[in-house]
Amino acid sequence: MNRPEASGQPAPAPSPPSRRRLRYLLPRFDATVVLRAEVPRLAGRPPTLPAATYRMAEPQEILPRLEKLPPTERKSALRRLAAADAVVYTEAGDDLAFWEFVQLGRAEVPPEVWRPGGEGKPAYIFGAFTRAPYRGQGLFTGGLEWLIGWLGEHGYTDLFSQTATQDVGALLAHLTTGFEAVGEGRHLHWLGRRRVRRTRLLTRPVAAGHAEEQDWAALSPAAREALRRALLRRR
Repeated sequence: MNRPEASGQPAPAPSPPSRRRLRYLLPRFDATVVLRAEVPRLAGRPPTLPAATYRMAEPQEILPRLEKLPPTERKSALRRLAAADAVVYTEAGDDLAFWEFVQLGRAEVPPEVWRPGGEGKPAYIFGAFTRAPYRGQGLFTGGLEWLIGWLGEHGYTDLFSQTATQDVGALLAHLTTGFEAVGEGRHLHWLGRRRVRRTRLLTRPVAAGHAEEQDWAALSPAAREALRRALLRRR
């Protein structure tokens, strides 16, 4: 078969990379709000949902159930499971309805965010998911409350989480549970990997009870607007 150059025909122009391929190749920054819950102060609160609804499992225990999820959900869950120390989940019949991945005794935030001198015993939520048929039922809020109670019984001092600035519903769930915004994370996504670039801390935490502008002057405009909307919905 003759090549186009040999027959005098121009070579076809290469097709442009797809949008999905561009997202993989080009660096992209995402802003997150860093949140902290003081476990001893919040552990005694009455839960919104019955505590029996939630369970905690080790990664190898929950693995067979995660492998039965639909492909898109399974891929994300298994990727996070590799870094988890425990998984908090709840069921609806025989289905998993909600799960969150937890690291115990460590947190992907700077030590100075914990307590003076980096003291304390932290835990970190680095992924949570509610399946579509069960959203809007408060399962994420209930899971946060259950986890805080469990951590309080086991001597943990702080629970950390990071939420994307565009996810106002997740911010609202954290603030309702008693979390305070303590800073902003900036993540770099590039070549399929995510790196925490830096975290800016606030002068004072932003809780559901106060939203003074000077408390979150260190945040980006996107993070400030996300918190403002979540606090307005809290009222």
